[in-house]
Amino acid sequence: MDQLKQEAIKSYFAELVESMDPLRVMDHLAKLLSLEDMEIIREPHSTYQERNRKLISILCRKRETLEPFERFVKALEKTDANHEAMAKDILSTYRKSQEFHFLMLTTLNTVCISLNNH
Repeated sequence: MDQLKQEAIKSYFAELVESMDPLRVMDHLAKLLSLEDMEIIREPHSTYQERNRKLISILCRKRETLEPFERFVKALEKTDANHEAMAKDILSTYRKSQEFHFLMLTTLNTVCISLNNH
């Protein structure tokens, strides 16, 4: 998963760890997660907070081409109203970061062009 998407999720890490239902969210991620991933998350002696930490950690390590962020947001949206609200917050944070990142790159590019013209 790319850095901006990880940062958006980490912005809500505490809320996700405390409020997310890891098994219900995981059910919506069956095509993304391996059987081994699911076994790690389902570990019988884990608290739901530990399961949430494991799920987030696994998702952050997934290749960007698998669209782990997008699938995670959709899984949250499909779970229930509380999870849907978290999905909206995470997506909003990501979009703001993306806009800021784009603005910074555009500004840097403008400065470089200006310096090259002098």
